[in-house]
Amino acid sequence: MSVREQRWAGTIDIAEYRYPAVEYPPENQTTMPSDRAYWITLSFVPRVGGKTFRALVDRFGSPAEAFAAPEGELAAVPGVTPGTAKKIKAYARRVEAIEEETFALADQGIGLTCLADPEYPVNLSYLRDAPPILYYRGLLHPGEGQGVAVVGTRTPEPRARKYARDLAGALADRGIVVVSGLALGIDTAAHEGCVEAEGRTVAVLGSGIAHTTPVENTELAEQILRQGAVLSEQKPTAQASRNNLMARNRIIAGLSLGLIVVQSRAAGGALAAAERAARAGRALFTVDFGDPSEEYAGNRKLQSLGATLLPAADGRAAAIVQEAVASMELKREAGWTLQSASDVQLRLFEA
Repeated sequence: MSVREQRWAGTIDIAEYRYPAVEYPPENQTTMPSDRAYWITLSFVPRVGGKTFRALVDRFGSPAEAFAAPEGELAAVPGVTPGTAKKIKAYARRVEAIEEETFALADQGIGLTCLADPEYPVNLSYLRDAPPILYYRGLLHPGEGQGVAVVGTRTPEPRARKYARDLAGALADRGIVVVSGLALGIDTAAHEGCVEAEGRTVAVLGSGIAHTTPVENTELAEQILRQGAVLSEQKPTAQASRNNLMARNRIIAGLSLGLIVVQSRAAGGALAAAERAARAGRALFTVDFGDPSEEYAGNRKLQSLGATLLPAADGRAAAIVQEAVASMELKREAGWTLQSASDVQLRLFEA
């Protein structure tokens, strides 16, 4: 296994290896695209997601070298079809134009970071299919390790909504970054609780960063920007779609060392995020409301998978989460390999 493969697999400390830093063009440079331009352009190619992007860079050494490779060599890379190879060659002619487009993002208050940047979020960079490019508004703190995702249904019961809000506030009081997806329901409650506590929260969109999805949370998104960030892997003008919303679950899980499902039915986005967290070796938590109804079937499913049960009423949940996440952070910094869920557990997710 190569050093790069070890990094992607999470078997070495992230501080020991990163892709070679991208080079930035001097001011007013117009003659040659920067390294970053090749990263951005390769991420734009249809059907080149995180895994395929990684395979291309592993094979050729850099996005620029991938663009220079013959179609036949591109098509020999795992995940690259002959059709995708043709698209890569076509996009090689658009590097400068795409770079010009990205220069305008700063004027819109949109930042951009790629996987080779030291600014890229450290927890997320462990994922094998980490997004090559992230667009963001607000404050990006790459070194923060104690992120915790709080997710759940879009139609929670009042007690679950209050629980998410209170727990997010308590986590914020302990200096923990709260990550969620800005969806209605539990996500909204988590972001609101963190904002009220004047803590840091990160919202991951299923649309491009130029849109706030859902529109009902436009004001909340602006509040988040005061101390947190709103980010997306999608092109800035991309609309929300089912595929994009599902894809962002891996980012929510990847930014965090632990994920809490407050309320969930037997299937849905919250359980999809929990599965991604399990595959990435993150700590899983759910809340024990003692409710046998279908509205909490997802909670019971997670309990059967071995998720840590958080008490519903006695106020100890934040301390339990902090202790577990701090332990994982220390092990990660010591070079610990994050252990993913077993095949049996993952099959239970699909049951």
